Amino acid sequence: MRKEFAFIDQLLKPLALGSAALGLTDDAAALDERRVIASDALLEGVHFLREDPAETLAHKLLAVNLSDMLAMGARPSAYLLSLFRPAWIDSAWEEAFARGLAVAQEQFGLELLGGDTVNGGDRLALSVTMIGERVAPKLWLRSGAQPGQRLALLGRVGGGWCGLQTALGKQDFGRAALEHYRRPQPPLHAALQLAKADLVRSAIDISDGLLQDAEQMARASGCGMELDFDALPLWSGDADPMAQATGGDDYSLLVALKPGDWAAAQFAVPDLHLIGRCCEGEGVVLRDAQGRVMPLGQKGWEHAG
Repeated sequence: MRKEFAFIDQLLKPLALGSAALGLTDDAAALDERRVIASDALLEGVHFLREDPAETLAHKLLAVNLSDMLAMGARPSAYLLSLFRPAWIDSAWEEAFARGLAVAQEQFGLELLGGDTVNGGDRLALSVTMIGERVAPKLWLRSGAQPGQRLALLGRVGGGWCGLQTALGKQDFGRAALEHYRRPQPPLHAALQLAKADLVRSAIDISDGLLQDAEQMARASGCGMELDFDALPLWSGDADPMAQATGGDDYSLLVALKPGDWAAAQFAVPDLHLIGRCCEGEGVVLRDAQGRVMPLGQKGWEHAG
């Protein structure tokens, strides 16, 4: 079995014949000049724990798909839901899940259009297909970064990893980290404000880990990227910094800006952190406070083969 990215590159991309698919290189596809569509799935034991409350799981399911919308400079509007229910699901769980969906879709400005439910299997699986409308004058694409542009992060990194360690009982980073893992909050209003300002030239959500997703953007754009390790806005000062940078499950946005647009972008969205730059070359380089290149191991999350 191929690893996730190899499976996509080798077998699925040749099937994406139309321009709407954007070469399967972005967080969503373009239905037309205004509308975008994305799909994401969650599987028990891979993306969440069976012990996670049903209400928070409903929130997370919508949040991870909403993050893909934001990464395109689009406002989410509606979704389709597919639910694969194993035998352990009971009426109380279903009612709690529906309550969680109701709260989350009101928070995010969404409505349910339909979907499917299937009974069977051993593990719970959920999938959402989300539709949104472009807010930015042009879609934000991973391929828009160029040498000389600044790299900024909207949000922080490490909260997902810290929350998972807390949920697993490996380390205790507090209730706020656990809540962040179970009920992530993509930067909806800030991202849309940035989209309206028309300052972003390239974007990607960092759900698979900052370093790995930065590399995806660099590859799509045909340039290199240098990140300043000490500038990363980490969730916790007590957790392993590299684990936070690679752990994923954060749903923040990495964006590329022209140098002259940085001040305006920061004025429009104060929670924007300058963390690096685009450069000639390829791949991602991480530098310490003295400018030295840091060794990289696992860069992020990828489904193994």
